[in-house]
Amino acid sequence: GELPTLAATNTRSIGPKLRNFSEDILERQITISMVSEIWEKQTRSKKFKHEVERICELKGLKYISCPRPSNKRGGGAAIIVDTSKYSCEKLEVLVPGKLECVWAISRPKSLTKETKFKEIIICGFYSAPQSRKNAKLLDHLISTIHQLLTKYPNCGWVIGGDKNQLPLGPLLGALPKARQLVTRPTYQGRKIYDILLTNMGQYYSVPYIAPACQPD
Repeated sequence: GELPTLAATNTRSIGPKLRNFSEDILERQITISMVSEIWEKQTRSKKFKHEVERICELKGLKYISCPRPSNKRGGGAAIIVDTSKYSCEKLEVLVPGKLECVWAISRPKSLTKETKFKEIIICGFYSAPQSRKNAKLLDHLISTIHQLLTKYPNCGWVIGGDKNQLPLGPLLGALPKARQLVTRPTYQGRKIYDILLTNMGQYYSVPYIAPACQPD
C-alpha cells in the first residue's frame, strides 16, 4: 500500500531548469509534483508546452499545466507525475477565469489489498503575492474538492503550490481531514509559502526541504 512521494516546488521558470528539475524528480523518487511559477505564456506557450511535455515524456513523466491566463510575466501552475508508478490524466474542471490552477486524477499502477487510495485527486495552483483573487481561489478549491469527493468518495486528495498570502484557515476548516504537511519554512528560512494540503496526512512524516534546482 505504498503512497506517492509528494512535492511542492516553485520553479521561477521551468524552461531553463527542466532537465535538472526532471532529473531531480527521478533521483528523489518523487511520484507527484505540484509546480508553481512555471512561467508559461498563454499566447505563445504551445511550442514551449510541447517541448516540456516531450522532455518529461522521455523521462517517463507526465506534465499537465495551466499557463498564467493573462500575458503578464511569471505565474502558472503544473502537475508532474512519475508514470512508472502512477497513471495521470487531466480532470476537466472548469477553472474560473484568471485563476492559476490545474487538476488531475492519478491511480497507482499496481494495486494490492494494502493500497489505501485507488484514486488521488491532485491540484497544483499558484497565488501571486497580494493577489486580489484569493477569495475566489478558496471558493474554487473548496467547491471542487467537495464535488470530486461525491464522485470519488474514497479518494486521497492533495492541493499543492505557492500560496503567498492565501489564508489556509478556510481550507483546513472546510475540507475533510485536511492537514498541511509543510511545517518548516520554505522561503528565506522564515516563511512557509509552499503548501501540501491533503487528507492523507496521517501517513506522511516531516517533509524534507530541498535546495532550489539550478538552471541546466
